[in-house]
Amino acid sequence: MFQRDALRSDLERAGCAVARTRHAAISSLKGESPGSQTVWHGTGDRHNLESGILCGVELFEAIQRRRSVRAFAPQAVEAEKVTRILKAANAAPSAGNLQGYEIYRITPGKERAALARAALNQLFIAQAPVVLVFCANPARSAAKYRERGARLYAIQDATIACAFAMLAATALGLGTVWVGAFDDAAVQKVLGTRDLLPVAILPIGYAAEEPEPTPRRSLSDLVHE
Repeated sequence: MFQRDALRSDLERAGCAVARTRHAAISSLKGESPGSQTVWHGTGDRHNLESGILCGVELFEAIQRRRSVRAFAPQAVEAEKVTRILKAANAAPSAGNLQGYEIYRITPGKERAALARAALNQLFIAQAPVVLVFCANPARSAAKYRERGARLYAIQDATIACAFAMLAATALGLGTVWVGAFDDAAVQKVLGTRDLLPVAILPIGYAAEEPEPTPRRSLSDLVHE
């Protein structure tokens, strides 16, 4: 355990050192002085580092730690964590920076139960303390990119935003699961909209289970040259 923690510390220091060097070089080229700001790490802790630096090892840790969680503890999710998750989603890249998507936060009660039924009776959705629904806004993307924006870019925008939210939640010690099986029209009815296309439902909460890692394709099978 000690050796593993020591190795992790060495990796973190090395990653931060590289990031600091890179940031200092960029700041010098821009004629800026390296400031100091609070930077969020994957553990949820805050550290004062040079402006704009985030240790990459924390990002990869969150990616590796993410699991599909379908059982949630009754513990409420702190409002600050929810805000940080939403800010992470808002920081996601989008086509033309149009952010062709909308996020709905579904409150507990009848709406949550109706959403679970719309998602083919996946009842764990109603048990999660926080549920976000990511919808593509085709009209927003079509304003610049026309048919391709409506058909593709808006869906991509919503997908990337949801992925950012999922990794942010994982980094904050929360469990999530990507829900893509649902009846579009039924979800639209819950949300009270016909103009938006539901892309993903994201239940969020403190995990009440610890799923094992799932097998992945080898890179030799996945990557083509």
